[in-house]
Amino acid sequence: MGCNGSVCPDGKADGAGHLREVKPLAHALAILLLLISGAWTFGQTEEFQFNTYDDAKKAGALLGGGYFPTLLPKSAASINEMHNASTYQILMKFKFSEAEREEVIKNCHQVAGANVISPGLKASWWPNDLRDGSFATTWYVYYYCPIDEGFLALAKDEAYFWRL
Repeated sequence: MGCNGSVCPDGKADGAGHLREVKPLAHALAILLLLISGAWTFGQTEEFQFNTYDDAKKAGALLGGGYFPTLLPKSAASINEMHNASTYQILMKFKFSEAEREEVIKNCHQVAGANVISPGLKASWWPNDLRDGSFATTWYVYYYCPIDEGFLALAKDEAYFWRL
């Protein structure tokens, strides 16, 4: 709606009323788009696989930007990892040398299966007996690792780590 001159009959400057009506709508749309994009990325997970500790290190997956726990030994191999960047949840499985067992658990303390909490993430490579929440199997020795804020299940030369 145009006016003759710079002032309309209602006393408002030409076009000023329209701007006031458009701004709240634009703000609402911007907020809605931000919420939708945030919800989309919040639930997304990333999954990686590395043959060795050195491969993970070269890819930047270790300390200083990576999600890998500090307990990961240098002998780690066949590493599978899944994480959610928004929640910091992680699932990780790896094989390791029995000679490094004490190094892996040095900052962890053993816990009973009844005190273990199920992981929040799900991966096809994660063992079924670590999904159901019973943790009553004799295959694993369970640990809680405060430094890495997660649980560790050890079985022979395999380790499973998860952060809630």
